[in-house]
Amino acid sequence: MSVWHELVIEGRDRAMDDLLAAHQESHEWASVRGSEIDLASESLLDRILELLDAQTHHLLYAPVAHADTIARTVEESPDLELTSRREIVEAHFRFQAETSNRDVAKAIRSALGDLPEGVKLVGLQELEETDPSAAGVELYSPEHDFTFRASGRVHGPFPGALEMHRRLDEQDFVKVGRLHLVGREG
Repeated sequence: MSVWHELVIEGRDRAMDDLLAAHQESHEWASVRGSEIDLASESLLDRILELLDAQTHHLLYAPVAHADTIARTVEESPDLELTSRREIVEAHFRFQAETSNRDVAKAIRSALGDLPEGVKLVGLQELEETDPSAAGVELYSPEHDFTFRASGRVHGPFPGALEMHRRLDEQDFVKVGRLHLVGREG
């Protein structure tokens, strides 16, 4: 399990795009842009910037060794400035699922299985109900002969929680909450 860092970099979109393109082409480091993740807004300023679509601050997430390389590269750039850096200690999000399709229920259960290293399902509740009297009811009817429900919270290190967030978000009939990150300045 690798330690990931969050970097807040100030600068224009173009300078950030150029920085990422240059390093990703050479495969020097891997990173995830904050704009690629459905992050929970943790402060009023974050929310205002999101609403105004301000593109002068960029969030970037990377394993610690790559974060060090990014920080050195940003220091050498006249168009970018590293304004904040913190270690991501943990990440978590909530999810809910409900379906009347057995195959979809199986896919959801599969997505919840085989958790990445360090990731836990907290408060997982699964309920499967069958009603033989509703057999043969139409697809859009309020009654179904089978219903599967699941809810809970995924909690763990950033890369694993992000993988689970993406995995569950790809499933039909699953509502995935925004990803919350807990960091430590360092």
